Amino acid sequence: MQDAVKRELKEETGQFSLNIQSHNFSGKYLYKKEFQDRGKIIGQTFSLYSTEIKNSEIVLDGREHSDYLWASYSEANKKLTYQNQKKCLEIVNEILKKNNL
Repeated sequence: MQDAVKRELKEETGQFSLNIQSHNFSGKYLYKKEFQDRGKIIGQTFSLYSTEIKNSEIVLDGREHSDYLWASYSEANKKLTYQNQKKCLEIVNEILKKNNL
């Protein structure tokens, strides 16, 4: 699974992973609309991983993302809509706090 995390990180942000940590959290969600390029796929499942990256320029894959933002925990939490996203952020934030990062 770590190979998939490395590949997705590189494809979607142009970044290389330094350390990958798997978290015991996963879930699924349905898309709010139908996407032409995804056939009959109506949602996705996810597993939570976190990674450290080098401080360098983010290069987004325009097919996946239109923008990004570096934000504090509280700023990010306010921007998130879905409870599973907020839970993922909370899990990673707790680890960062525990490690004084």
